[in-house]
Amino acid sequence: MEDSKTDIRKWLIAIFLMTKSKNGYSAMRMSEDIEVTYKCAWRMCRLIRKAMSLDEIKDLDGIVEIDETYVGGKFHGFYSHSNKTAVLGICQRKGKIKTFAIKSASEKNVLPLILATVSPGALICTDEHSCYRNLKNHGYRHESIKHKDREWARNGITTNRIENCWSRFKNSIRGTYIRIRKSQNEEEPTLEYYLAEYDFRHNHRKETNVAKFLKLTGLIGFNLSDHFIPDTSRR
Repeated sequence: MEDSKTDIRKWLIAIFLMTKSKNGYSAMRMSEDIEVTYKCAWRMCRLIRKAMSLDEIKDLDGIVEIDETYVGGKFHGFYSHSNKTAVLGICQRKGKIKTFAIKSASEKNVLPLILATVSPGALICTDEHSCYRNLKNHGYRHESIKHKDREWARNGITTNRIENCWSRFKNSIRGTYIRIRKSQNEEEPTLEYYLAEYDFRHNHRKETNVAKFLKLTGLIGFNLSDHFIPDTSRR
């Protein structure tokens, strides 16, 4: 919000609307609801999503499901992902989620993210993708299921939860945003901010709208008391 000419109250309304939304909030809808131009609303939504990306998620333990998916582009046959963006999802069962946009689903791209997010000793459930083959060498318990053999679950070993998260994320794109443009600037990514918005909604889903609002304003570094709570110390 630094150097912004937009009224601070409109900023706070925009933050509240995005934190309470269950399926995302488009810039077009935001421009109508808070009565600003589309360009202004797009920038506000982008910066709010950027603040959501500051919500640190690490040290996931217990049972953790990990899976990769592909977003964007056009589909050209089974396992054809050349024009799509790879995304890695790490989901703690009955807990939090962290997603990453990656260049490719290779071990060199995936393993460092897992090491930075999941605590050693956790039970990791994945599919049979080769990028997960050395997880046991890094202090994790690892079990995989074979989707190619039409195996979806085995004695509690499954990736159904993270796959459900992919379904909800892609439905929010189709239903709310229609499509997400590919980022042209690595320093100001696009897909990563939409993923951060989804992560924030999922990780704080059990909290009240007010609690989520206060959490996000804290990430931004905005102190509500400086603007709206009167100073009575001198009275």
